[in-house]
Amino acid sequence: MYSKRSKITDIVLIVLFVVITILLSVSGYFHFNVKRKIFEDSYFVNQLGLIRGDIQRYSKFKIVGIQKHQISSNIELILNDIYFLISQEKNYSKEFYNDFKQKLDKIYYEFEKLQKTYDKNKIIELSEKLWFQTNKLVDTALNYHKYKFSNAIKTFNLVIYSTVVFLILIIFFVYKKVKKGLEIETITDKLTGLYNRLYFNEIYNYFIKKYSRDKKTFSLLIVDIDNFKKINDTYGHATGDEILKKTGSIIKEVIRKTDFAFRYGGEEFVVIFPETKIDEAYSVAERILKTLPQKIKINLEPVTISGGIGEYNGENPKEFFEKVDEGLYIAKRTGKNKIIKI
Repeated sequence: MYSKRSKITDIVLIVLFVVITILLSVSGYFHFNVKRKIFEDSYFVNQLGLIRGDIQRYSKFKIVGIQKHQISSNIELILNDIYFLISQEKNYSKEFYNDFKQKLDKIYYEFEKLQKTYDKNKIIELSEKLWFQTNKLVDTALNYHKYKFSNAIKTFNLVIYSTVVFLILIIFFVYKKVKKGLEIETITDKLTGLYNRLYFNEIYNYFIKKYSRDKKTFSLLIVDIDNFKKINDTYGHATGDEILKKTGSIIKEVIRKTDFAFRYGGEEFVVIFPETKIDEAYSVAERILKTLPQKIKINLEPVTISGGIGEYNGENPKEFFEKVDEGLYIAKRTGKNKIIKI
């Protein structure tokens, strides 16, 4: 009854674990990548700031007639470094790249003019122009990186929120699985895997009420393993337990998916056939009766069962159960290995 649902839950849990693993991996990679990009972009903006400062220093020295080739070489080196950095960056949009490169080309061109100029007024004019252009370039880079990291943070937050959601789903499904497992354990006989007597009482009363409400009949089968005490005394309880397990397994195999099988106690088993007339239920009981001795033998001796079967039609629930149980004892007294209709 629960195996298919449990299997689906297992598949859902596996899928959720795979998704959460992927999300955590993406989150870790994203976090590492963002930190790396912050460092790279900080270096990038810092280099632009150095150009701005170095051009002003270079201009001041040139105005007073001092040639500082080290500063000009440093500016050219930084400009080439920035060219290289923007050419390697894959996250820049085409529009930004073209705009930035155009502005950078202009600075490069104006700086070349500054190097060739010795007129003080022209030097001051070019110096102010380059200050304005480099300052604008720094602002452009800062604004673009703010925009880029704003989008990166949104993506990162989406990954984090998705991770949290999937974690909640995993917790929910694990809770449901554990809860379902506990529920199954409370209604299942540990030895045979069939439902237990406690659950029989619940299901039996359910179908009694259903009959009272909808007049939907059901059939009840009670069976008992023949000579079970002798089997236990002769071959031991381990063999007896094995026979009980095999009997429960055969009953479960033979009955329909809509039927309910229970270990009622000891070597006694009960089957409820919902919305089933006695003749149809009896044919299923007969299959159990014939299958059992074929599949369970002790020293080549077949193991058999006896039972009673009846159809509920509104009588007192206790009396109906006792009547079917009496059919079992009639089968025992009249030769065993048979099912008695009542």
